Amino acid sequence: MVVIFPVVLLVSLVAVQAGLWMYARSLCLAAAQEGVLVGAAIDSNQVEAEQATLEFIAQAAPRFAGAALVSVTRSSDQISVTVRAEIPAVLPGLLNRVDQTASLPLEMYT
Repeated sequence: MVVIFPVVLLVSLVAVQAGLWMYARSLCLAAAQEGVLVGAAIDSNQVEAEQATLEFIAQAAPRFAGAALVSVTRSSDQISVTVRAEIPAVLPGLLNRVDQTASLPLEMYT
C-alpha cells in the first residue's frame, strides 16, 4: 500500500498535465486558425491577424491570454500564424509549452 499510493498519485498528476497540454494545444490551434482566416482575406494585414488571434484567446480562455505569444508571417502569397503558450505545470518540466501554426494562401483578385 505504501508503494502503490505514490505511483497512483504520479500517474494521476501526469494525466492532469497531459489534459492541460491537450486543451492548450487545441486552443492554440483554433486561435491560429482564426487569425489566419482573418489575415488571408483581401485587404487584410498582419496586425489584423494578430489582433484576431489574441481576441480569440482572450474570449476562449482568459487565463491563457497573458501566456500566449503570437507571431504572424506574411509573404506575397501565403500567411502563417504561430501561437506559443506556456501552460501551468503540475509536474515541472513536463509538457509545459505548446506551439501551433496555421497557414493559408492569401485571397487575391483574379
